[in-house]
Amino acid sequence: MKKLIMSLLSAIMLIVPVMAYAEVVEIEELNLSIELPQELEITTRGDIDPMFFDVEAAYDYMIENDIYLNVIPQDETYRYELSVFMVDIEGQDSFYTASEKELEKSLPDFAENLRQIGAEIVSSEVMSIGQSKYVVFEMRNIEQVGSIYAKQYYTAINEQAISFTMHVFNEADIQEAEELLDAAMQTVRFSKVTTPKRLSNVMRIVIYAVVGAAVGAVVGFFVSLIIKKRTKRKQANQQNNAADGQMN
Repeated sequence: MKKLIMSLLSAIMLIVPVMAYAEVVEIEELNLSIELPQELEITTRGDIDPMFFDVEAAYDYMIENDIYLNVIPQDETYRYELSVFMVDIEGQDSFYTASEKELEKSLPDFAENLRQIGAEIVSSEVMSIGQSKYVVFEMRNIEQVGSIYAKQYYTAINEQAISFTMHVFNEADIQEAEELLDAAMQTVRFSKVTTPKRLSNVMRIVIYAVVGAAVGAVVGFFVSLIIKKRTKRKQANQQNNAADGQMN
């Protein structure tokens, strides 16, 4: 009995630190939440940190490019970038009631769309996670973006096409970035799921699979904003120090 109690306590000790450093991020426009490590720089349209970003520039860019969440390392290194994109597909079918077999039949069509942006498809599968099903692609050498690796979870739910896309720029960071994305996807929860139509033709929404894969200049934009913001702050501090020196 004592050994059992000690084992349970050890298990709790392993779990608690993970929970303590997880941040639940709410994205109201998508009716979803996702858990992410607190040590990352996490940006949503409603929560843009003025210490790191030009708020107006960041917000405008998120609107222009259908971005609802951006996640990058806080160390200013251009290692990986996770973004959540959404476009409305009002009146279209969703993955909610589709069988995995139906979606698997359409994987070649999804893959062909992704190849149009120069992506080399490494693997593809259909996964059921929580309240929805996802088409999941691993890609290499995405020419239009410049990343060496990308992984995308794509779903259609609540008349919205949503993609969770991770781009990685250094070979050494692939495992860390992939594990981060895979763990985060297990925490995705939708606060509501509208009663969908019966999926009759997956091809009607295949085109939206490239959402978030072909992001072009979007990738790296938030890193550049941080660098610009900190450069301006450093210059302002230098000017203030110089002014103080003159007064003395």
